[in-house]
Amino acid sequence: MERWKKMLEGILAMGLLCGLLTGCGGRAQNPSGGKKADPPQLPEKVAALKLGDRELPVYTFTGADLPSFFEGCFAVTGEAIYGLAKKDLANDKYEWQLLRFPYEGGRIDDGKKIAVMGNDQMTTNGKEVFFWARTEKNKGDLLGIAQGEQVSLVPRKQGEAQFRSVYGTDIAYFMAKSALQRGKLDIQGFSAAKVLLSRADIARMKAERNLESPHLMAADADGFYVRWLNKHGSRQGKNWTYSLHTYDPEGKELRVLELNQPIPQASHNHLGQVVTTRQYLGILGTFNKDKKLTGCIRLYDRKTGAYVTDLELSQIPDSHLIRNLMADGEDHLFFQVGFDKAAKSQLYRLDF
Repeated sequence: MERWKKMLEGILAMGLLCGLLTGCGGRAQNPSGGKKADPPQLPEKVAALKLGDRELPVYTFTGADLPSFFEGCFAVTGEAIYGLAKKDLANDKYEWQLLRFPYEGGRIDDGKKIAVMGNDQMTTNGKEVFFWARTEKNKGDLLGIAQGEQVSLVPRKQGEAQFRSVYGTDIAYFMAKSALQRGKLDIQGFSAAKVLLSRADIARMKAERNLESPHLMAADADGFYVRWLNKHGSRQGKNWTYSLHTYDPEGKELRVLELNQPIPQASHNHLGQVVTTRQYLGILGTFNKDKKLTGCIRLYDRKTGAYVTDLELSQIPDSHLIRNLMADGEDHLFFQVGFDKAAKSQLYRLDF
């Protein structure tokens, strides 16, 4: 009997060891006790764009449908996609909702509303997403900070309007009280602000260079980028053009990109959203090819400002409907394609 008892104890011990090591006949176990997760599905390569002697791969995502986010209100972090979408309510009312869609690899999971936005300003440092928020009691004087699904609200301290974070840092540039400033932007809001372009500086540029309507478009480790409208002496919109002015972190103007020279005449004199990679400054636009509108990303050398090329997106279906473009600081460009207010759009990633 004693021998049988020892044999049974040995068998049970072996079974327990087998279960701990391999799951014995099943899949290996993870520390939480569930089945080991499958590796994340990678984005699917759908195109390759020519840039000189290089090919830039374009990937698409699967899973949940993304709505066509409001133009320019789009952010991607390492774990989720955020965007502004209009939601129709009862009695002809509506609200602008901040939606969050988690993703892993190339698959997007179902999204949810996490806040109500007050206007069309949004930026991210790669971890938090910052936006103008509104509540029933406060219609627009709040800075919203999204950390995953959690949203905190802090007062707008200095009347900040347009703002752009430098990806991967707590540095941000913003327009406030008709002046352009640099400061710190984190979960406490804006702080340590320093004026780079004063109201007097901006007024002088308007008067001396016939420029109007400055708009902060982007920021990176090299400085910030402001779009100006040049009316060329016309009051009726004829021959109006946009120029992009690049500044160093202290507000010194480095160069001006005039978009109609020496760019091919077939290209539109259009300045859309602005992004930067390690080597390039990219501007979203369209141009007319064979009497058909085609989306493009206009590339300049980031260090010299020299025009490089219009990177055609004709391999991408409906590329003239690109709505949003953003960079993640690692030479990945994310962009959406879809009609305005459409219930479904396609998300792509272009790798440099």
